[in-house]
Amino acid sequence: MHRNAPLTPQGRFRLCQMIEEGWTIASSAESMRISRQTTHKWWRRYQEAGMAGLEDRSSKATPLPEQGTAEDRAASRSPPSAPSAWTGPSSAASWDPGVDAAPDFAASRGESAL
Repeated sequence: MHRNAPLTPQGRFRLCQMIEEGWTIASSAESMRISRQTTHKWWRRYQEAGMAGLEDRSSKATPLPEQGTAEDRAASRSPPSAPSAWTGPSSAASWDPGVDAAPDFAASRGESAL
């Protein structure tokens, strides 16, 4: 049973029996101290699937189906054909922390670096 569930599957079955005996959704909900929405949910599941519908369901997210063709998925997992000019050891080795690019950037925009 889910740790926050107010009713066990047996309690849910009793709830459905109450409704079968003529109790209204609202009165049976109040009697079992649960909301009308939850009562209606269990009643609907019981009508659709019987006792199996009253069992706890997993709250684990269902995975999305894979998109695209197998070729597309394989290409997305393969490394790029050419290394990027902005990443890797070569760009790190060429970076000079003593060089300030701000004046060049500001000048290119017609602004003062200060």
